[in-house]
Amino acid sequence: MIIFYTLGQLQKKLNKSFYNTKNLYDVFTTFAGSKKFQEARAKKCLDLINNRELYLAEVGPGDGIHTELYLRYILENGDFERIVLDAYDFSKRNLKRFKKRVKNLGIEINLFLTDLSIARPFLERKYYVITFHEMLDDLPASACVLEDSTYELLFDQELNVQSKKQCKRTIPKELCGYYIVFNDLAWYHVFESRKFLRENGYVELSDYGFTYESIDVPKELWNLNAVREIEGHITVDLNFSQFKELSQRLNADAELWHQKEFAEEMLGKKLWFYSEDKLDYYTTEEINRDKKLRKLFSQGIIEHDNYWYAIIYRNDEH
Repeated sequence: MIIFYTLGQLQKKLNKSFYNTKNLYDVFTTFAGSKKFQEARAKKCLDLINNRELYLAEVGPGDGIHTELYLRYILENGDFERIVLDAYDFSKRNLKRFKKRVKNLGIEINLFLTDLSIARPFLERKYYVITFHEMLDDLPASACVLEDSTYELLFDQELNVQSKKQCKRTIPKELCGYYIVFNDLAWYHVFESRKFLRENGYVELSDYGFTYESIDVPKELWNLNAVREIEGHITVDLNFSQFKELSQRLNADAELWHQKEFAEEMLGKKLWFYSEDKLDYYTTEEINRDKKLRKLFSQGIIEHDNYWYAIIYRNDEH
């Protein structure tokens, strides 16, 4: 008997074992190691939080490179008497690796093993900044398609679409035939986390994703990559149109940027990005000074990447 699975069922079945044996940043190339992006995040924190103590939550901290860069800037430019960092992850292995990287920064560090594949609150206290690091797209989601009606896709274990069932989703008619992912559980955790914010605090996230307006490839190519299996791990893009719709419905004070544009705004510099072996941002001056970079960028400049940065504030005024 052949068993068909929803996307979420397959992700829940396979991704937990991936995190217990491998590290996300060993397999995927991300902007986690971008010093400019982490400095932009840190500047945002220093602009908004003026207390003597800083309580931070890192959800999906990976190998800690982004946290190290972020905290070094805060320690060098801030004036906090005490910094407490709580890290949450699926994997005990990842948490140990994370702590090894940041343990010498002179802050208080606490580790929490948690299962985010369940829709329940998981944070242990209230924070000024709650950060979700490129792991929301690994949480159980659903994949749907608009045809004569709207259907949820059903897969076999090799991620081939085998069947579909009718569902209640809204997909723009201009995206008829496109596989569209809905990240219900991911957005549940993001918006639920607002309840754990201290005064002037905020939830932030950075991840690979899309909006309906940003889809600009033929549906055959889009559908081929909408759900991806890499080394036994199933990942998708985050639906930031769904994020915007939920923000409005919940009356949340939220902002959304292309990640590069957020870094440009916070750093006050025009940036360009390169996305082959290492994802990072560069100023025009850096490109002109480096022969290798000049050669790479001479092959063409891409104005926007598909990485996004979102922030949800606790208060209506910020």
